[in-house]
Amino acid sequence: MDALDRGFHEARGANFRARYGRERLTAYGPFDQEYEALERSSVLLDLSDHTRVSLSGEDRGRFLNGLVTQRVDGLLPGTGAHACFLDRRSHILAEVRVFATEDAFLLEGEPGLGPSLVERLLKFRLSSRVAISDCAEDSSLLSVQGPLAGE
Repeated sequence: MDALDRGFHEARGANFRARYGRERLTAYGPFDQEYEALERSSVLLDLSDHTRVSLSGEDRGRFLNGLVTQRVDGLLPGTGAHACFLDRRSHILAEVRVFATEDAFLLEGEPGLGPSLVERLLKFRLSSRVAISDCAEDSSLLSVQGPLAGE
């Protein structure tokens, strides 16, 4: 899924580059100009190469609470938290951001994490009523950053 209209952005000077198997918007101009925009106004970041995994189903909160370092079953829709997946020796396997929606949790993490994260979740699902899906190909992730990002 392409969230960005490539022609629109290219007409305004955007550059695109393939990364992790996806074309992504990488720059509108020289680094110093973009950094100044980040400090003074706002910039658009295309994070679509990041991992995105969805957990839905009535047991999703209890299930995820048992696997991560953060209590997530109390997250309200539209809120989120950082969490880590640990191994038996408390070594960090993955760091994710957990976002709550009305009927699911969206886990967002670093590029390339998707397959191993889905595999780990499926391994521990057992009889929990949870649907797990890698939704990176069906969605895009954009972020607006800077002091004027809210505007």
